[in-house]
Amino acid sequence: MTISIILLALTVAGAPPALQSNASANEPAAEAAKDEPKPICRRYAQVGSNIARRKVCMSKAEWDQAARSSQELGRSMLPTLTAPGAQ
Repeated sequence: MTISIILLALTVAGAPPALQSNASANEPAAEAAKDEPKPICRRYAQVGSNIARRKVCMSKAEWDQAARSSQELGRSMLPTLTAPGAQ
């Protein structure tokens, strides 16, 4: 339970800001909107509060990358958590 909270906190804390438009001034806005992936927003409970929520918006690729990095972090922590005498 504690590990999942830590991983979630690290994922949210390291989350990049919402998508920024990278369209140049000579492109029409409609074409730029088609090229840009639609953001996916998720709400997370803030640590220490039963009411406050934090909204995080990222593209699917960014959510996938955040999940991969969280899994890698968890896997790298696992040997130290399961080692004999670790506490």
